[in-house]
Amino acid sequence: MIRRPPRSTQSRSSAASDVYKRQVHGDKEMISYVGDFIKMDTELSAEERNIVSVAYKNIVGARRAELRVLDAIEAKEEKKGNTSNVSYIRKYKIIIRDELKAKCEEILGYLDRFLLKHSKGSEGKVFFLKMKGDYNRYLCEYVSGTEYEESYERALEAYLQAKKEAEENLPPTNPVRLGLYLNLSVF
Repeated sequence: MIRRPPRSTQSRSSAASDVYKRQVHGDKEMISYVGDFIKMDTELSAEERNIVSVAYKNIVGARRAELRVLDAIEAKEEKKGNTSNVSYIRKYKIIIRDELKAKCEEILGYLDRFLLKHSKGSEGKVFFLKMKGDYNRYLCEYVSGTEYEESYERALEAYLQAKKEAEENLPPTNPVRLGLYLNLSVF
């Protein structure tokens, strides 16, 4: 006889909330871990560069996805005339936008203070300049006015520096160079 596990008394929304909390906690642990080895006075290996990239991509990517979903929900609620829901969504978007901005600024600071400074090889330089362009580009999606212009200029400058370094020192089929061109093409 096959025994079924007992039914959970936990609601779906509560279970989803627990999964979200574990994910956020895991992201914070990963960022903390990554922050420790970013600050070492050595050049990172390709594997370490990828760990840095994935850690920040996960946390920033989740916030970007949340904002896209909230934008869609806001438009739907606005169309229905649910002003109280729209107001709540707008307030929540500010919180998420602030988190996104803080994480982008954090990695941009690490890039300037540690990662680019310690990159001796061209592949590392291009990788981190591309990241600098990417995170400034992400900021451009959610800021306006002077902040937008400054983020745009920093992104463009980083992408162009990376492109110059890649063209001078990396073969055309190098995955980092190809990734740079892909991201530059959507900028």
